[in-house]
Amino acid sequence: SREFKQVIYYTPFQEQGKFISYAYGQGLAPNIEKTKHFFDHVNNADIICFFDIGAGDIAKYLRKQGKLVFGGGDGEKFEESRFKFRMLQKSVGLPIHKTVLVRGVTQLRDYIKKNPNQFIKIDIFRGDIESFHAKNFDAIELTIDEIEEAFGPFKESYEFMVEEFLDSVCEIGIDGFFNGKNWLWPCAAGFEVISSYIGKIYNKKEDIPKVMADIMDK
Repeated sequence: SREFKQVIYYTPFQEQGKFISYAYGQGLAPNIEKTKHFFDHVNNADIICFFDIGAGDIAKYLRKQGKLVFGGGDGEKFEESRFKFRMLQKSVGLPIHKTVLVRGVTQLRDYIKKNPNQFIKIDIFRGDIESFHAKNFDAIELTIDEIEEAFGPFKESYEFMVEEFLDSVCEIGIDGFFNGKNWLWPCAAGFEVISSYIGKIYNKKEDIPKVMADIMDK
């Protein structure tokens, strides 16, 4: 840092050193070969697929190198910074419910005491604690204690997205492929209740319910 104007320091914060993390994909098919070293195979690959989030920067880089890539890329920013995503939704005319950004656990405690029945959402560091429903302060006091311990000296600088809880039976979802310019058809759309999903295949935009088509356009 004495020698350079700017130093960028990276530490791998994803789960490390567990066999179960490596084992996924073993035994799926005879011609699927597991590797411990991703970049050993990049130059020879015809297509590179990322089936989950966490490698958006790598996907973006490989696209710039001319590789054919399936994966989120820049779209992962929607998961990494949820409050910014809410503001983006608002800016393009999509409805959002009451959402505030709360800085630090002290402010979080005070806000929940004054505003019960909220949903607290964590951004990229969901391994420390998942998003949770705060019916009232007493119900989640121990959870906030856990957050204090997990974030240590940074507990008062970490930002939480807090939203009014929507009492809904299900969530409406769209599952489709986007190539950077257009949606590809067919796609699936339907309703999710906890972990159960009932949906329908739509072969063209004209067939999908208007509310979903409007969201896709935005």
